[in-house]
Amino acid sequence: EQLRKLLQSRLLTLTDLRDNPEKFFLAHRLLAERAPVLGPGFWIRFTVQYNLFAGTVLAIGDDEQVAQLAEMQAGGLLGCFALTEKLAGVSSGMVVQTTATYDAGKDC
Repeated sequence: EQLRKLLQSRLLTLTDLRDNPEKFFLAHRLLAERAPVLGPGFWIRFTVQYNLFAGTVLAIGDDEQVAQLAEMQAGGLLGCFALTEKLAGVSSGMVVQTTATYDAGKDC
């Protein structure tokens, strides 16, 4: 609930990482300091939402996908991020070796 309220307040937008990095990293520091009060679950959810989910969309999403971030934020909708690969660890997606190939002939 706390994360949804933060999203809908627009105090920190899902595009601030790209558009206003100073604000984004200041918010990160302030929330890290308050993590014991907010609870450990909030910090993890915040990091997944803003860094992993929105950060990935900003880095590799097309214009339509990036535009959807604003709609998601307005609705308080949460995103997700999944990374699974043997030996990739939990801290870096940079060592992932798996690739996906889209097959338009298959209904996914």
